Amino acid sequence: MIADKVEDLMVPLEAFPKISQEATIAEAILALEKAQEEFLADRSKKQRIMLVTDEQARVVGKLSPADVIRGLEQDYGKMLNTDVSRFLREFDKVISSLSVELGHASTPWCKICSKAKNIKLKDFLRKPEASQVVQIGDDLSEALHRFILGGHDSLFVTDGKRLVGMLRFAHVYREILGMIKDACASP
Repeated sequence: MIADKVEDLMVPLEAFPKISQEATIAEAILALEKAQEEFLADRSKKQRIMLVTDEQARVVGKLSPADVIRGLEQDYGKMLNTDVSRFLREFDKVISSLSVELGHASTPWCKICSKAKNIKLKDFLRKPEASQVVQIGDDLSEALHRFILGGHDSLFVTDGKRLVGMLRFAHVYREILGMIKDACASP
């Protein structure tokens, strides 16, 4: 059977590990590490995307290793909201000036531990953007556009306004590969 709707490849929320937005970065690092180990031990049943929940256990976002680093260095988020194309044109100069401007050139790495113990996920977690959300009944082509144009590795899946699961790019990619193999193998 060829999947053509988001719901065909969506993974329900229950399948994902979760962490409270009240957790610290240090706690999140341990949880991400555990999720990765469980995923590697049994890829068929485990997910390594870490979902973040609020006080009512509602999913409010997802956490990646890159998010953890952004949480430790929150000034990057402020800088990247400005003219990104200017940064890309003069990458080396920008990296040098950012390090100096943000004080990273002289910040000792040993301070990261104290930061990780004190910063909570809710202090830096970004809410999903509209481009990261698809409806359960949407065509996979709609999701594919969002993956490619938005540069996302996963999308939040909703049924109306209720979040019901996640759609991973890897699953859509695997489906596309299967269709291409089948088409090319046919006479």
